[in-house]
Amino acid sequence: MSEPLTLASFAQQLEPIPDEFRSNLVPASHFLQEWREYLVTLEGAEQLRLNAGIPQAPLLRHGNTATFRVRIENNLGLTCIQPLAGGQPLGDPLWVEVLTFKFPTPQSHLDFCQTLIADLFHRAAHLPFDFANQTQRGVSEALRPPSPIFTYHFLVHSLAAFRAALETVLAHPCRLLHERAAQVLLHEASQVDGDVISSILQAPETWIASRDFVFSPAMQVNGVHYAPQKVWQGLPEETFDTPENRFVLHFLRQVLTALDTLPLRSWWKHVQELEEARALGELAALLRQTISHPVFTEVGELHSIPFHSQVLLRREGYRDLMRLWQQFHTARSPLFERWEQAVDLRAIYQLYELWAFFALIGEIEEQTQLSRLSAPWSDENGLEHGARADFEDGSLLLYNQTFHPRRPTRSYSMELRPDFVWIGRGRQVVLDAKFSMQVGEEKLVVAIDGEEILIREEHPVRETLYKMHTYRDALIGTQAALVVYPGSQPVFMPTQGKRIHNFTLHDVLAGHTYDLQDKIHLDGIGAICLKPGKKPNSRPASMK
Repeated sequence: MSEPLTLASFAQQLEPIPDEFRSNLVPASHFLQEWREYLVTLEGAEQLRLNAGIPQAPLLRHGNTATFRVRIENNLGLTCIQPLAGGQPLGDPLWVEVLTFKFPTPQSHLDFCQTLIADLFHRAAHLPFDFANQTQRGVSEALRPPSPIFTYHFLVHSLAAFRAALETVLAHPCRLLHERAAQVLLHEASQVDGDVISSILQAPETWIASRDFVFSPAMQVNGVHYAPQKVWQGLPEETFDTPENRFVLHFLRQVLTALDTLPLRSWWKHVQELEEARALGELAALLRQTISHPVFTEVGELHSIPFHSQVLLRREGYRDLMRLWQQFHTARSPLFERWEQAVDLRAIYQLYELWAFFALIGEIEEQTQLSRLSAPWSDENGLEHGARADFEDGSLLLYNQTFHPRRPTRSYSMELRPDFVWIGRGRQVVLDAKFSMQVGEEKLVVAIDGEEILIREEHPVRETLYKMHTYRDALIGTQAALVVYPGSQPVFMPTQGKRIHNFTLHDVLAGHTYDLQDKIHLDGIGAICLKPGKKPNSRPASMK
């Protein structure tokens, strides 16, 4: 009797992942090639789902056996193949790592992915990202924590703010003066009222004979005068157990918990040697030291956020921690949520698009300084889709800006959303990140030092250039549209004149370049090459 047709039998047709790659590609067990068509025949399966996509119906069905077509397009990285029956999973899924012809070996695929992730974190950590809303109205604590990637970058950018706020709080902690009821010796009493007299008269067992002192005629028994040995007094006392200190302790524990979970993320191995990751270790040590400080030893648990406390609203140190708490709990950015998902799945196409945003900022910063990097948000929806970089010369770079018909920033025909739009100096340039290229044959060339090396020419894909024509034509006010891709052959096709290969991004943003003495206007379409690995020049915020 033959074995049932399962995903395990299908996996036997695939290339298994070698042991040396397993730890970096977990939970994938086999390789799959992008754009290649596979036929999967399974018994008992009614549908097949790839990742979280829409389940697909079988290509063929014969009795209880169904044949499905599997073709992965523009989705490198980790993919889950799950058969379904009755809408429920049928057995365990098959996890595969999708490779592409753009990388000649699995090692080059892994190297590119690791470099891309590390450089993405490094670039983002060096930029002054503004996570806050300007008004902070209507903020309440979120039920789910921020994504770990948001936590990483928020804390990297907030290191100095945390340190300054905690130093101020510990130097001038909030105290509460209250009365503590206690029994004191009679000669130590400073006040007597009706309650004190009543407590004395109701406890005769505490009286002692007093020959020389008459406390009250009512306390004479058989000719012997009595007086209380001790009396109840309200003693003034200072305590640190205030709602404001409870809030601070609660927030510090939340941040410390978030920090402790970061090393558990799959991407941590790519960033743990970066200066920013080491600085987060310093922050964790500072938080533990602060939590164990004598100021917080008597502080109780927080039951509600004291939003209207004047200490949290106005007092230095406390108001800074309140502002950090608001930013920590209101930032639900699709930018960071997509980032988290893309890193977990090693989704190179999405990661390259995110990386290109920060890489373009770095390129533009060579000419003008970045003044603010932000993501829009509303009181109703939190942080909205997209992000924006403002530069000191008045130019700006928009990420995922939607162009609507009949709006000021619009297309004349249909709704379009390019990856990036640069606006400045009376000019608008569209840029679209594409992890796609036309790979040529390897060629042997002689380097400047005389060494012979093998290179592969990598050209932009024709279809991506067609898309640039769409953007330049449809988006009103656009002079140029560029593909951003990790290739080796830049090209620009002006509306007038011949195509050129010797140009820079700054030339396109400026609108012209020079060929000998001739000025060439750069209105048209083209492609520029950007690859991960080049470090930005600026330094991050530091604890030191």
